[in-house]
Amino acid sequence: MPTSSRFLIPLLGRELAVSELANQVSVSIGAAAYRIRQMVQLGLVEQTRLQHRAGRPVAFYRAVADRFFAPLDLTPVDSLRDLFRQGLADISADVEASLEEGWLSVGRSQQWGTLLYRRPSGSVNRDFVPRSLTDGDSFWTQALSEQAPAVWTQHATLELPSDLAKQLQHELASIVTRYARQAEPLPNKRTHHIQLTLAPMIGTRSGSSSD
Repeated sequence: MPTSSRFLIPLLGRELAVSELANQVSVSIGAAAYRIRQMVQLGLVEQTRLQHRAGRPVAFYRAVADRFFAPLDLTPVDSLRDLFRQGLADISADVEASLEEGWLSVGRSQQWGTLLYRRPSGSVNRDFVPRSLTDGDSFWTQALSEQAPAVWTQHATLELPSDLAKQLQHELASIVTRYARQAEPLPNKRTHHIQLTLAPMIGTRSGSSSD
């Protein structure tokens, strides 16, 4: 997390003493007090009250607003990368746990297991597949059968012009919106994770594949 926002975020929408802020961001009280003074001087934080006690009173601070907007051209690239990474990490942890349980459920009910084999290139691959796949059945025939849980993981690289990539973006968004608007009560409802990612690739890799 960027240093500048690391000290401001805990003060959004609530007040904290310097010692409480220090504890939350895992720094010394002196370091937290220094950052508080900086943010007060910049007009980002204000003192809200003094709590009187024996000895020196305890000052409490709070951000002057519950929301801050930083224009892109004023935001360091590293800060943006940290923001994206943190957001993806928070989402991925939940999605990965759900995927793991989902695929294990598929494996238990459909007699799946680990298949070890050597590719023509010489590398050894390890896949989680149904037993029948070793006899030539399609992976997706098994995974998409009515008896298997609704679990799906796929990665693909596609060669698309910008207009088709935009069309794909709209179609994916439309599908998610359509299912998210299921307002009527349905029996046996369960919350499902869905994570979609679409972005132009960086670098010179080309070609298309999926696994």
